[in-house]
Amino acid sequence: MKGKTIVGSTIAKEFIEELAKTITEYKIEVKLVAFLANKDPSAEKYAEVTAKACAETGVKYELRKINREELEDT
Repeated sequence: MKGKTIVGSTIAKEFIEELAKTITEYKIEVKLVAFLANKDPSAEKYAEVTAKACAETGVKYELRKINREELEDT
């Protein structure tokens, strides 16, 4: 059985376009609040990429940098 390569960016593009269209069409405000509780470079990069994707779709993005204990107590 031969596998098929799936390109994630192609699939994601459809969802991103639909999200942007819905936000514009219904004139709604969508906001994503993310928490960064460490200084892991991978986590920081993920937050950066997420911010970019939000900007491209019209989603407001807020990154809150807090310590891990503060997040666990919330």
